[in-house]
Order: sequence, then structure tokens, then C-alpha cells
Amino acid sequence: MDGSLARNIIQTELNQPHALIYHANSRKIFWSDIGRKKIESATVHNPVDRTVIVSDAEYPSALTIWDTQISTYETISILYYHDQIEEVLVAFNLKTSEKRIVQSNVPD
Repeated sequence: MDGSLARNIIQTELNQPHALIYHANSRKIFWSDIGRKKIESATVHNPVDRTVIVSDAEYPSALTIWDTQISTYETISILYYHDQIEEVLVAFNLKTSEKRIVQSNVPD
């Protein structure tokens, strides 16, 4: 693990990338860009095919994904992020795109 196999995955349309996570179940990377006020995703194998997940976050800083298996064949994936300007913790359902504030008054 000396970094000799490292490669750039996302190189364009970045302003101030801030948080980065890998979601093994979907085989995607998710990142926040505080300069563009967005959270995006892409597969590692096809990073050109990007998806905007959230486009109205003021300062999306911390990211995590929680998977809940609701049946043998279905899993719900919730992306949680902290917005430092709005001081809220937000839950975003990756399947339905439903967004809700989980906690208010969450300072950095």
C-alpha cells in the first residue's frame, strides 16, 4: 500500500470537494462539494457518469450511508449528511429521493 496503484477517479467539475465515502452495496463513491453546494455520486469504473444526489445543500460536510434490509430482496439506503451553514443533520433516501431533517441545531 505504497500508493503506486492510485489513480484519479473524479478530476473535472470540482470546486471544493470536502467529504468522500465509498458505498460497497452500490459500488459507488459519494462526495460533497461545498463550493458547488452539491452531493454527487459515480461508480468507480465509470466516473464520467455522475449523478447529482443533493443540489440544495448550503455546506454539506460530513457523509455516511446506512443500509437497512427491509425484506429478503430489498434494502433501503439512507445518505446522512451534515450541513454546517444550516446546522442540520439530513437524511436522504437514495431510492425515493425523500429528504428530511433528522436533527436541528447541530453545530460543527
